[in-house]
Amino acid sequence: MGDNEHDKRAWAVYCACRISDTLYAMNPFLTQQNFYSQQLRALALVSVIAGKRLLPGRRNVCIVGAGVGGRTLAAGFTSVGASVRLIEARTTPFEQYRDATHRELHPNIIFWPKQQPTPATALPFLNWAQSQADMVVEDILDEWQRGFGPKVDLVHDKVIRLHQTASGVLLELQSGANVEADIAVLATGFKTERSLGPLKSPSYWSPNAIADDGQAVLVSGTGDGGLIDVLSPILGTKVTRAAHMLAVALTDSEVRHDILEVEAERALHRIAGTGDSTDPCEFYRKVVFSHETQGKLSSFAGAQDRPSNRKITLLYRSTSPYSFTAAPINKLLLAYFSNGTRRYVTAVKGKLEVEEDQCKMIPDNDICAPVDPPSEFDRVIVRHGAEPAAADLLTATELAGLRDKAIEHSAAADVSDYDRDVFRWTNDGMGKSGVSLETLPRMVRKTLLHIGRAYGLDFQTTIIVDDCFTNGRPIKVVLDAEDRRKAEQLRLFPLRVGPASVQVAPVNIHRNRPPNDEA
Repeated sequence: MGDNEHDKRAWAVYCACRISDTLYAMNPFLTQQNFYSQQLRALALVSVIAGKRLLPGRRNVCIVGAGVGGRTLAAGFTSVGASVRLIEARTTPFEQYRDATHRELHPNIIFWPKQQPTPATALPFLNWAQSQADMVVEDILDEWQRGFGPKVDLVHDKVIRLHQTASGVLLELQSGANVEADIAVLATGFKTERSLGPLKSPSYWSPNAIADDGQAVLVSGTGDGGLIDVLSPILGTKVTRAAHMLAVALTDSEVRHDILEVEAERALHRIAGTGDSTDPCEFYRKVVFSHETQGKLSSFAGAQDRPSNRKITLLYRSTSPYSFTAAPINKLLLAYFSNGTRRYVTAVKGKLEVEEDQCKMIPDNDICAPVDPPSEFDRVIVRHGAEPAAADLLTATELAGLRDKAIEHSAAADVSDYDRDVFRWTNDGMGKSGVSLETLPRMVRKTLLHIGRAYGLDFQTTIIVDDCFTNGRPIKVVLDAEDRRKAEQLRLFPLRVGPASVQVAPVNIHRNRPPNDEA
């Protein structure tokens, strides 16, 4: 991607998040939100604000929310020389992800086929690799504490009101204190997922969100969360690994090109004010994979008879179960397990409603039936999204404005890189932050460890020097012949890890180490 293209997308992020010249919010209405996309959008926003709004004497920035996006914003503003205060109500960092051992996160699989899948983030800082959610946040927090944490003023309090003033923004805290800032950015994420009357549905991050063996499951909702919960009873915690394999398998196929055309066509028929399209998109119902790809997908699902005792029902209100806003890779996985020989998912168009304190499934073309267990379903999972937490601090007009801007500046959702001139490592560290290079080798080794666990690779040797982060010299890793073949099949290398690139070194078979000119 050329610099000009990146600048355009960074500007789109700025426009999508701008409420005023002094108040911004990480736009919760942009499509395909995950950890990595939040971080890339945060860096894009910082880079534009740094060039336009951080004037001499006006460099006091307040970030509300210390999640992944908030800490990336704080690190970014610190790197460009701002004085940063980070306000977070919770005292336990990343509390909601601590027990989410059942959710494996992937940096960018939801952006395939526009982006090729990579198991590691390529950020200037706060990087992570494909792994369980609890491990991901542990790695981000570890790098934060060793680098940017001591440079940022972290305040544990809750912002209850904010006021735009002539000089900036005034934030009222629950403790009674006030905070003044030249610029404020809301990175507050989402509230608890929407519930449905008395029906008890587990949170997406709750350890009991995945159904047990033999359970009949109803999932209501066709966003990425809903589709992943449909796939989880079949693939377990390997949904992202199956998705990565499928994306790689289809990289050079006609299917990839067809999806780009199909999704572009659906965008032309988007229903205003919704995340839906009038195009039912029959493509996903009819897509056919090669026998080799089908065999790989079946191997992720286990033995041929493993999921046969499961009943998985997907309830959808959108035009199609393959909803417009869901990631194409998740829709392809749904297609495989909804059609053909391994059909485990039944899609039903309808809705859930509460009548007389009882939750009922109301299909469009059938009689309604109660769904509260005990019923024909052992588990009911509701994935109807969550309200943006920023709604508690913004006016209805400001929130509606963000929704409109997410559509008007939709290119903001496609940011895939960061400005290397703004966030550049030198021998003196990261920008003006005072954070040294010492944090980076540890991050790289932990990243490779996670990738090795995910794909069964043993990195025998890793060669890292400071030039890898400052002058573009590649990090070299050594794999044995079998692991090298695995890595080639998955197209894992060359790999970007943070600000560096990683390559597999040629091995001297007599010494089982890279030749001298490769070290």
